[in-house]
Amino acid sequence: MLRYRDGRLVNIKDGTGLSNTSATYGSTAIDMDADGDTDLIVARENGVYLYLNDGGRFQERPIPVDLPVDSVPFSVAVSDIDHDGDGDLYISVFVNAKKFRRTIRRTPSRIACY
Repeated sequence: MLRYRDGRLVNIKDGTGLSNTSATYGSTAIDMDADGDTDLIVARENGVYLYLNDGGRFQERPIPVDLPVDSVPFSVAVSDIDHDGDGDLYISVFVNAKKFRRTIRRTPSRIACY
């Protein structure tokens, strides 16, 4: 976590409670609990997490989401889609890296011209 101070970015992660070591792919910041401070929602290799901000110290809470088999959450966005006053999550997923297979393209060694 970085903060812009005196014309540069300064690492402020220490003491924030943000210590999950799983790969992070995407995140968004929004006040999820309507207490006036900014909370985080993070898409990680091992799931989606809500980090509730309590005076600059975050409490990690996994968000139970049924993801497709062999996928990982890749990014997350929040909007009030159904207009009920609550934030709704849009979570995009990508195939798990261990299951990913790239496309193999074969180039002919010779091209015949007639």
